[in-house]
Amino acid sequence: MKDPGARGLIIEWWTRRDLFYTLGDDVVLGKFKNPNWNWDGEVELPDPEDPDSTIKHFVKGQNHWKQPEIPYIFLTVFNLGQQPHDETGLIYQTIPLQDQVNERTRQIEFNVKKQNNGIALNGLFYTKEQSSQALTQLENGGGLWVPNNNNTRGTLDEAFKLVETPPLSGDVFKSLDLMHERLVGIFGTSGSTPQGLAQQDDVRGKIMSQQADSSRIGGGITQNLEQLADTWYNYQIQFAFTYYDEPHFAAAIGDSGAQELITIHSQDINRTLIVTVKEGSLVPKDPLTQRNEAMDLWSANGIDPITFAKRLEMPDPYNYAKQLFIWEMVKAGNPQFPPTMLFPDLEMAPPMMPGDQSSQGVPGEQPGTGGPAVNGAPAQGEVPPGQPTGVQEPIGQQSQQLLQSVPINH
Repeated sequence: MKDPGARGLIIEWWTRRDLFYTLGDDVVLGKFKNPNWNWDGEVELPDPEDPDSTIKHFVKGQNHWKQPEIPYIFLTVFNLGQQPHDETGLIYQTIPLQDQVNERTRQIEFNVKKQNNGIALNGLFYTKEQSSQALTQLENGGGLWVPNNNNTRGTLDEAFKLVETPPLSGDVFKSLDLMHERLVGIFGTSGSTPQGLAQQDDVRGKIMSQQADSSRIGGGITQNLEQLADTWYNYQIQFAFTYYDEPHFAAAIGDSGAQELITIHSQDINRTLIVTVKEGSLVPKDPLTQRNEAMDLWSANGIDPITFAKRLEMPDPYNYAKQLFIWEMVKAGNPQFPPTMLFPDLEMAPPMMPGDQSSQGVPGEQPGTGGPAVNGAPAQGEVPPGQPTGVQEPIGQQSQQLLQSVPINH
């Protein structure tokens, strides 16, 4: 920084151990130990035997790092480790490629102008000044007035002629697209420039565009951004060791996904912390893709129901998995899981005992009708021999009980 009353610049110098300031080339303003490190030292504590005296105790500094570090982070992509910044920059590497893109763009623009203004005017009809005015009129979208030739009636074809400029080859545009893709690939921003699905007519084209949009993980800068964030998070932990001598409050995400208020104090950090950034965390996450992936894993029995519900963003994944388990047990006919566990308001008739004759009615008569069974047909509620039992049996029993509750007039 510049001090108006000083003789030069005040420069801040850092090493892992020390921090000092210089003024100009020959004045050192001050030298200090790295303030971001808890150094080992001695503290004076009251003597338990003599309240009027103190005892010096050795205290080992608690730190997150193994050694002091300079509190500056450089985003490096091409670095041999000899200096904190890149050996070369992406902009300098792509200057020749950028020159080719600019030259190709100017070539296309020149060809387009020739196609719009490729007109030859006949000097017998126009002077130089009139020709210039006529071309300006055409550029502005106006009409063209054709004068007479020596007071004689001239034809329109004799006054001017459109000069057809041959179109550029398709290889010119293809080369421009390839250079654009190469630039995007070098800078590692292919995933942050979405191609869009509206321009694709088939499913394969849409899938290719989606893959191009998600290719940022393979770019040249993604891993470096993740490493930069990783280093910065570890800096924050070291700062907590150094400066959080009073409680600090922060919002954290709990297991259920809700925010929780936590307290951070340097004395509470009594364990080794490992802070890292998950690889690939910068990859764009499409909700539709995540749902389709969850469905595929569920079909292949490769995911549990709670995680499956979380992928589908269910409001209560645990309750969803619980209801699904009960349904599977009910569907399998497990006697410990009756349908009333899913439908508490469902009233089910008790099963009939084999020796129960209370619902048989008059012998030889169809129950509830007062008449005999016709042609040996089974009475109402009974299941013919050979017919599978199941839902029909409880329905028949309920019908039989309802019919018997009706008084019979003899």
